Amino acid sequence: SDVCSSDLRKWRLLAGVDKKSLRPVLTVPKGGFETAIPFRAGGSWVAAQALDARGRSLARSPAVRAP
Repeated sequence: SDVCSSDLRKWRLLAGVDKKSLRPVLTVPKGGFETAIPFRAGGSWVAAQALDARGRSLARSPAVRAP
């Protein structure tokens, strides 16, 4: 199914010591077109997961090394 931006209600930040062990660390409400998520990583891997109003996953970004 296609992800519709109107379905998006929250962002979940996933983080871990490697890209295969990502775990939820923070969930924030959608904040307009772009949502800033404050996070200190320090060598971790991170990904963003889009959630609907019930907390169901709509999509997930690829894991990237945090700066």
